[in-house]
Amino acid sequence: MKKVFDSSTASKISVFGLIFALTIAPVFAEAPDLVGVFGKVTGPGGNVSGADVEVICGDLSDNTTTNGGGSYYVTFNQTELCHEGTIVTVNASKEGLSGSNTSAVAEDPRKAKVDVFISANEVPEFGLITGAVAGLASAGSYLALKRRSKKA
Repeated sequence: MKKVFDSSTASKISVFGLIFALTIAPVFAEAPDLVGVFGKVTGPGGNVSGADVEVICGDLSDNTTTNGGGSYYVTFNQTELCHEGTIVTVNASKEGLSGSNTSAVAEDPRKAKVDVFISANEVPEFGLITGAVAGLASAGSYLALKRRSKKA
């Protein structure tokens, strides 16, 4: 019977097979689970391109900028800090306009869609000033009426 392979050929094939298996195995390895957060930033004039976006998922955060259509996309490796059910907060701002919104990461697929509307910040002091003036005016009226009733 004639030998098809001699021992050196068999060794070479074994080495080649081992190298092939070690190089191809990572290609078929499972990718880590990712959590994707995406959405659109809009303002009074529509989609906002070039807005600064901060995405917070659990204790993790990432920053990005919206594209020409106002969209953004950020991925996180799924960990115990960012997984399905985790609340995601997105803060967006551009040129004095800002806004924020929250959502939870869905179970399947592990994504969260969070759209943000940005607008001019309101001045909270205006309400405080108006309230103080109204309070002082009513206190002054009360004292004036009290003084008038004592004279009568």
